[in-house]
Amino acid sequence: MNCLRFHSPLRPRRAYGLVGRVMVVAAAFAATAQAGPPGYKVLRHEAGGVLPHPTITSITKGDNVTINWIGIGGPFQVEQATSLPGEWQPLGDPVTGNSLTVPGAGATGFLRVKAPTPLYAGAVRTETLQTRCDLCHDDVAHTWLETAHARALETLKRINQHNNARCLQCHTVGSMVETGFKSEAATPHLAGVQCENCHGPGGPHVARVTRVANQPIVSLSANVCGGCHTDAHHPTFDEWESSLHAHVTESVASGLLSSNPATSLGRMNSCGACHSGAVRNAFLQAVEYNEEVKYPTGEEAAETGITCAVCHDPHKVTGHPAQLRFPAASTEDYSYSTSTAFAQQYKPNVSICGQCHNARGAVWTQTSRYPHYSPQYNMLNGIIGVTGDVAKPPQSFHMDLEKQCAQCHTHGHEAENLSEATPNYTGHEFKARMDSCMPCHDDVGAFVITEAVQENTKKQIKEVKALLDQWALTKSHETLRRYGVLAWEYTTRGHVSDGAPEGLTPPTTAHQALIPDEIKQARFNVYMVYQDGSYGVHNGNYSRFLLKVARDKVNALLK
Repeated sequence: MNCLRFHSPLRPRRAYGLVGRVMVVAAAFAATAQAGPPGYKVLRHEAGGVLPHPTITSITKGDNVTINWIGIGGPFQVEQATSLPGEWQPLGDPVTGNSLTVPGAGATGFLRVKAPTPLYAGAVRTETLQTRCDLCHDDVAHTWLETAHARALETLKRINQHNNARCLQCHTVGSMVETGFKSEAATPHLAGVQCENCHGPGGPHVARVTRVANQPIVSLSANVCGGCHTDAHHPTFDEWESSLHAHVTESVASGLLSSNPATSLGRMNSCGACHSGAVRNAFLQAVEYNEEVKYPTGEEAAETGITCAVCHDPHKVTGHPAQLRFPAASTEDYSYSTSTAFAQQYKPNVSICGQCHNARGAVWTQTSRYPHYSPQYNMLNGIIGVTGDVAKPPQSFHMDLEKQCAQCHTHGHEAENLSEATPNYTGHEFKARMDSCMPCHDDVGAFVITEAVQENTKKQIKEVKALLDQWALTKSHETLRRYGVLAWEYTTRGHVSDGAPEGLTPPTTAHQALIPDEIKQARFNVYMVYQDGSYGVHNGNYSRFLLKVARDKVNALLK
């Protein structure tokens, strides 16, 4: 029998000890939003992946109290205690589903959910066991066999740690519970990291496939991976959790959570492919299987950032480093337009970072809104902006790096003196680090060059902006003069024009037609360099070239 209790139903926690041991106790009835589809969240990151503890996902209180949980197998028994320590009493009868509703007056104090520990099936056939995942999931099971996860126990044997209980948690199936891995001799079908590490015990599912409570958990949550890919040796999850990838941008999330279904769906189609891992996965699934998009709920979309499985395919060796879904580098022109269906512009040969960090369909003829904050791929490869009559603009060599973005932004290295205070670094904060510049530059040289390039680029952006302001005040159409120094801006202004006098607004949609093409092209170039965010580091030669083109175009109108 195993149980789990939570202080806050939606807050992730680590598991402690063996199944059956009591967890941190919960103050009941914390008001929460209703949970999404069962399994889309995995609330704890535990060594070994998804363990069989039932997990409370939400408790809602009104005239009735509804308790929802994630769990496999069952039957599930909800229990309550009026104080702690105290005696636990059943709350209602055992249930086979993942929810229980009782009268509000009948639920008091603290709650927990208990269930028998399910059996594990094992992924592939052995001489003694016939119940396994490849009976129905043959393709996935056999592509998994080629991955390093399938050979995880072998890595322990090579360093003579295959009897280390702490290591076995993350290199076998369910070693922390009584139905899991015991030894290679006793439970060979549970060696390595298998389907059930990520999807939970499969025994109940194999025994009764159609029963909903027996179905494995399917989740994009990073917590599936985080229980093992953590600590000082490999703090991948810990670093990712501190990155911007871990969360859906607040403004996007609010739209996804809109009570208006049309608004939520619209935000999924416009922003979801790059801001929500759940939406992007839905789009990728639709492309792969040539089917209609199965959109997630608004809550699922808003709460699923760019998690591990969004970038890495957990089921197969992809031909790219670290089972990446897309290559680490590419130079193919790509700019994803949110006004066009995902499938119509999907390019699997574009790099993993370029899939989202691109200009998002921006062109200089657009006038309504400044370009998005994402043209890094295009700037790195020098394939965006107005170049005039120059067929081959100057470029920097960074585009030729074998790993391109990953060279600097996911540059991992081992700590000299490994400890919790000085862990290894896996690069999953995605912050550029100077030690990634070697052997081309040493640390000092890289820092000096970076500082000089960025200072020079910022100076040139200010120079172009000053010329645009001068044009706005002295050469613009007289109808545009009412907009002052903003007469050159997009209708929805960006940050290049920060510092304009308070109260000024940019030209309306109708008045954008009065802005000459040369000014539109110049502002587009300066915004490409600005929105890239590296201030010339990604492609210094090209950034300076775009700013020169912008400067020349404005100067031509100032004569």
